[in-house]
Amino acid sequence: MPEGKAREEERIKKLVANMQDAWNRDDIKAFDSAFSEDVDFVNTAGKLFRGRDQIEPEHTKERELLKGTELKIEDVMVGFLGDEIAVVHATHSFPPTNRRATMTALVVKRDGEWRIRATQSTMKS
Repeated sequence: MPEGKAREEERIKKLVANMQDAWNRDDIKAFDSAFSEDVDFVNTAGKLFRGRDQIEPEHTKERELLKGTELKIEDVMVGFLGDEIAVVHATHSFPPTNRRATMTALVVKRDGEWRIRATQSTMKS
């Protein structure tokens, strides 16, 4: 991988790591800052939310339901579709529960910053 792409891959992985850290600090605003304002977000139940203003209340409720757990994001894989667009796959879980899902996200670079533009999580059995 060219050096420039490797650097951008690390920036995207840092975006994901920052999400995990924010969730585990109960900082939903920081967690949701990883998403673009115009994000399309499909949760594990298949419900579509459009825009950051719709996902923040849902994440706040979800965090309350998952009190006493932490978010763990693993196996982050990045594939570039262009210089300013990439697909990310990762596994996320909430130990000590058995809840695990695969996340697929489309990330875009706008004004020099990577943000999640669209994402869907699918529960693992």
